[in-house]
Amino acid sequence: SQATQMHHIFPVQDFPLIADCIENLIALTPNQHFIYAHPNNQTRLIDRDFQYICLLAKTTTIINDIQGIYDFANYI
Repeated sequence: SQATQMHHIFPVQDFPLIADCIENLIALTPNQHFIYAHPNNQTRLIDRDFQYICLLAKTTTIINDIQGIYDFANYI
């Protein structure tokens, strides 16, 4: 399955100032997004364990960014 869904690592309702920062967005498959990130497709709920996995994945992406798309200062 393709990663076609954009997920806010830190929820919009809790962190509106960073909601649209590229460093806060991660591409997920529909199943990852609606089963793991938001259990039972309840978008107001966040699975904290999966959020941690997303944070680790995004950190790795930012560290390995050779094109200069991301700014680590926006991430921390």
